[in-house]
Order: sequence, then C-alpha cells, then structure tokens
Amino acid sequence: MMAELDDAPDDGADDDALAPVEDQADLPELSEVEQIAAELGWKPETDWKGDKAEWRPAADFMRSKAEVGRSLKKVVRGLEKQVDGISRASAAMTDRAITDARKQWEAEHDRAVDEGDKDAAKVAVRELAKLEQQTPPEPPEARDFAERHASWYKKDAEATGYAVNRAQYYADQGLSPARQLAAVEKDMRQLFPDLFDEPEAKAPAKTPPSVGTPQRTARPTAREKGYATLPPEARKACDAYVGRNGTRFANMNATQVRDQWAKDFYEDQEA
Repeated sequence: MMAELDDAPDDGADDDALAPVEDQADLPELSEVEQIAAELGWKPETDWKGDKAEWRPAADFMRSKAEVGRSLKKVVRGLEKQVDGISRASAAMTDRAITDARKQWEAEHDRAVDEGDKDAAKVAVRELAKLEQQTPPEPPEARDFAERHASWYKKDAEATGYAVNRAQYYADQGLSPARQLAAVEKDMRQLFPDLFDEPEAKAPAKTPPSVGTPQRTARPTAREKGYATLPPEARKACDAYVGRNGTRFANMNATQVRDQWAKDFYEDQEA
C-alpha cells in the first residue's frame, strides 16, 4: 500500500506551493510623474488591460490631461463671456428704453401743465410712476463695481448717493453701463480719494514721433462686429429681446434695436 502511494504520479501541485514569492522590492518603482499620473487614472503598461496600442507613457498621459483642462477652461471662459454679453446688452437696452420713455412723459407732463390740460398731466404722472417701478436687470459691470467697492458702496451714504447720481447722469448721455461705471469710478477717485487704496493708474506719456517718422495706421478689421457676427445663442437672445421689446423704442425701428443690442453685447470685449 505504501509502495502504491510512493509510485503515484506527481501532478506538480506541491511545486506551486514551494515556488518562491516575487519580492516586492523587485517590482519597478514608479517615478514621481508616474505616481501623479496613477492618481489620475494612468496605469503602468504591465497593468494595462486595454488595447496595447492605446497605452501611453505617464508623461504623455499627463500632457493630454493638461490639454483637455485648458480646452475646458477656454470653453467655460467663452460661455461666461457670452452670458455676460447677453446680460449686458439686455440691461443696457432696457435701461435705454426706460430713460427714453421717462424723457417723453416728462415732456408730455410739462406740455400738459403749460396748456392747463389736467387730464393729460395726470396720465403723464401715472406713466412716470410706472416707469419708476420698472427696474432693468443688473448688468455684470454693476455687480463687479459693487464688489470692487464693497467697502463704501451702500455703506457710505454720501459717496453712494454721488455715485448713483453720476451714473444716472451718464446714462442720460447715452453711455453704456460699462462706460457709465468707468466714468463714475474716475469721478469718485477725484472727489473721494480716501475711499480708494490705490491711486488711479496713469498711462505713460507717449513720446511724439519725430518729423519724417512714418506713422503706423490702424489695421482694418476683416469684418465689423455686429448682429451678423453674434454667437448663435446670443443671436437668439437678441431676436427674443427685439420681439418682446422692439416697440418700446419710439426713435428706433426693430433693425436699429437689434443692431444696438449687438453693439452693447460687444461692449468692452476684445476684438
């Protein structure tokens, strides 16, 4: 019986149990770049389960991640810029419509008073009251202005009142919100310099060109920016605005309202 056991064929099972275990120290150590890449999903070639042709070294993997990140940031910046442009254009046009209507009803009220037309004067007063209740959407420049000057805006009554009055003055001149607030900030720095930590930066003086020096002329743009160059979503917003509010502008037809909306959209944007 013992002989039969001794003569039994060897199936090699014991050899596997006795095989030496690979020392962890013998495994290739990941470089610093590979360790960082591994945290982002990269795998060494020995652990790669996909198509071998699609495997990339850690450095290439990291470069592709960086390129994707830059592309996403560019897309996000573009979307933010477009949303700000739509908000700015709609706010500027609504503010312009309210300002124009206010001027018309004020003139109508003055005429009615001069002519003794009490009924017409009452109508003008009611319409002016309605306009006071209409608040145009806040443009992004106004939010930025409030955030930059949070230390005094709506806290210092005198400074805030002056800023609001100057903004209304520039609005009556037809300036866009961006130009209004730029002018207001300049006025505020002159009248309330103590409210600003840093003095207004002055542009360096330009040296006049010598006689005979050829002057560089501005390079003409291939295509002027306007309604035709609006991004698709901005164009939809423009059309929707004109459809809702086009008749509010007594001195502008629908095409002019559309063109002005596009102009406001591109206000302060890089060419």
